Amino acid sequence: MGEQRVRACRDAAERRRMTLRLLDDLDALERMLRLGAFETGVRRIGVEQELFLVDDAWRPAPVALELLELLAEERFTAEIGRHLLEINFEPLPLGAGTFARMENDLAGALARVDEAARQRSVRPLLIGILPTLRKSDLTLENMTPWPRYRALDAAMNELRRGPWRLYVQGFDEIACHHDNIMLESCCASFQVHLQVDPDEFAHLYNLTQAVTAPVLAAAANAAILFGRRLWHETRIPLFQQSFDARVAGDSLRESSARVRFGDGWVNESILELLREDAMRFRILLATDIREDPHALLAAGRVPELWALRLLNGTVYRWNRGCYGVYEGRPHLRIEMRALPAGPTVADEVGNAALFVGSVLGLRDRIPDVRAALRFSQAASSFQAAAKLGLPIAHVEAGLRCGDLTMPEEINRVLTDRISRLLLAPTGAAVRNLQDEGVDPGRIVRTGDVMYDACLLFAPFAPDAGEVAGMPGLAEGAFVLATVHRAANTDDPARLAAIARGFAEVARSVPLLFPVHPRTRRALAAAGELDALERSGVRLLPPQGYLEMM
Repeated sequence: MGEQRVRACRDAAERRRMTLRLLDDLDALERMLRLGAFETGVRRIGVEQELFLVDDAWRPAPVALELLELLAEERFTAEIGRHLLEINFEPLPLGAGTFARMENDLAGALARVDEAARQRSVRPLLIGILPTLRKSDLTLENMTPWPRYRALDAAMNELRRGPWRLYVQGFDEIACHHDNIMLESCCASFQVHLQVDPDEFAHLYNLTQAVTAPVLAAAANAAILFGRRLWHETRIPLFQQSFDARVAGDSLRESSARVRFGDGWVNESILELLREDAMRFRILLATDIREDPHALLAAGRVPELWALRLLNGTVYRWNRGCYGVYEGRPHLRIEMRALPAGPTVADEVGNAALFVGSVLGLRDRIPDVRAALRFSQAASSFQAAAKLGLPIAHVEAGLRCGDLTMPEEINRVLTDRISRLLLAPTGAAVRNLQDEGVDPGRIVRTGDVMYDACLLFAPFAPDAGEVAGMPGLAEGAFVLATVHRAANTDDPARLAAIARGFAEVARSVPLLFPVHPRTRRALAAAGELDALERSGVRLLPPQGYLEMM
């Protein structure tokens, strides 16, 4: 959570005092690393959830402060815009069940927000950029009136000395000017924190940088800004430009954007990142700091390193190295900031699991990513992933039954609409897509993959008589039937007619009927289950893929 008791530096003298505090903190951090003062052998994961508040027309609702009064819990806080909320969660030990617990915690917190939001006729929404935002929403009146945000806006405008320029080219393009930092309030993210040991920080941080591109491509959820279709993850260029204080003629000291992927691999420790930022970026904010970190260390106590953390909070690496204190113990962690909010809690938890699992899974397989991948490749891949996302290819595209009351049919049509490559199994599937106006260049006839799979696995399928408990059952001398679609199971009259049809068939040929649990309950409720058993229909428990073959 951002420290709110801050102000813009009043003058050069205050900036010098903050600089000296920062240098003291860096020296103290170096001493702590040298002395082994950090918590080790503990792996925790924490998350921060940002979300939008919208009204019944899905427009931004600037009621965050009113909701905070209703929620009345420290974990809920405001963000830079009044239409945003942030939820901070307690870190969890990483192990079996961690992500399930994370999902439950997120769902529970969002339910609390939703309950409070309904009292103000609004609702929470998880998305990287709210498509209904307008430039006219990004006024200082809609900025959360907390000292940190006012101070940050004042400091950045002093540094910028002119309007903020935004230019993004994607499917459409956008070019505009703005007079404050509220462009940031167009963005909502899902930030993941991974606690690491000091001696593994460099390796795990480099791996985090390496896997960010593919994870971001899969997670992209921010394609529209001000009604224009831009990058798949437009948060990346938008946030970078919303905090880019550079102007023509700047010295090399501030030649990098404050929001950035980075300039190279880490070789030794977190100090490389923090020292680089301290040397490169001007201190924007000040606060009253009374602690002496060296005196605290000499007394065996843990310093907060406020000046260092304040600077780190105004330099926005997409993967940020962080110092923190939890339960009285200092630790290091990697903050993964590139993931967007939403679209669902399950998506966010899946993205976090993919991110963390990729980093830790590659830890031993790639001893040194610097020897396997050039940094320029990781950085350019990050930009490409944000712009292009992850193309979707739909296997078995174009299949239709014509019944849009079926969820499966709706899913088929929607998946075909969003897929870049449509792999149609049959000529009929190709014609369905063409009749729907799909660009022929997106369609590839592949052949029937289900039939191919049957041919591949048929040699491993058990004998039908063995599965049915009917030794000697001749191949082709029986009927196999299934009933599981809601249109059949949820209509008692239709289900009864099907059951009677099965009984009629079973008089002349063995009929094997693996019964889905939902179908069994529906048959029992309709009074047809006992009749089926008496009719000679062979009722079987649900079967696996090979058994059904």
